[in-house]
Amino acid sequence: MSEWSSALESVCEHWATAAGNRLRSSSAARYGQVFGAFCRFAEASGVVTPESVTTALCRRFIAAPSLGGSPPCAATSRLRLTVIRSAFEVLGSAGTVGADPTTELSVTHRTAERVPTPLTPLEATRLVLAGYVNPRDTLRPATTALALMGAAHAEIAGSVVFAFSEVDATLALGAGRSARVVAVPPQLLEVLRRRVADQRASRRRRGQPWDPGEVPLALARVLSSYPVNSVAPTVSDNLSRALRHAGIHRAGVQPKSVREYAANAVYATTLRIEAVAEQLGVPSYDTAARLIDRAWQERWGDTVRAGGGDDG
Repeated sequence: MSEWSSALESVCEHWATAAGNRLRSSSAARYGQVFGAFCRFAEASGVVTPESVTTALCRRFIAAPSLGGSPPCAATSRLRLTVIRSAFEVLGSAGTVGADPTTELSVTHRTAERVPTPLTPLEATRLVLAGYVNPRDTLRPATTALALMGAAHAEIAGSVVFAFSEVDATLALGAGRSARVVAVPPQLLEVLRRRVADQRASRRRRGQPWDPGEVPLALARVLSSYPVNSVAPTVSDNLSRALRHAGIHRAGVQPKSVREYAANAVYATTLRIEAVAEQLGVPSYDTAARLIDRAWQERWGDTVRAGGGDDG
């Protein structure tokens, strides 16, 4: 085993132990990926041991282009610096290195707040209807339905059949302080019914047990079977495919735009930021307010209050 392989193993073991205490398990896994990339970068640069790493090498890694060849964004550079700094703290504590080569390094913080680009009412309607073009696909419509009710990516991934009450037309979302029960709109009720029926039939065909507390509403398999770093990208990809399938290509529209539509629709009907925070499980009213697009409210508020979805 090379010194780099040994260093990677010991550092990742330390981060895994810290998971659930100072570091979430998903963050620990992400840190391991980034430090693994640094180890390969160092070896490719002719650096044989962690002790031989210089500040200049760390600086080059932090600024190294992505796989597509474009420069890294500030957030990526900050993550790289955070990871290798943490790694060298671990290696220093173990006596593997004598000094931290990242001490003098920093990445300028730049706040680039996203301007909300919520779907229009017609786009939201098209997104719901597009799933029926392929009658076998219940996954993307269900993912879309949850996002249109204000569920975040992690909540979409964590939603299970048990959380959905067809009788009460409600869905339990979130956990802890963000736990809430939201009403399922009539146009989305059938989407979730079909998803539950499809999941039940699929497990019956495969001879798998039916456990409503584990069977997912918006994933292809149980959440625990996914690598921690693939969950959010999987949900985002399903939403992106649904948007493309619905023919929604407007500039600025992203998977987040579906949830932003939910926020703006709630505000349009209630005129209360508190209601937006409650629906989306957002702990801060300031955060909820940042999801509201004033131009959207002026253009579409009356349409939503009237229960319509015409693009005019």
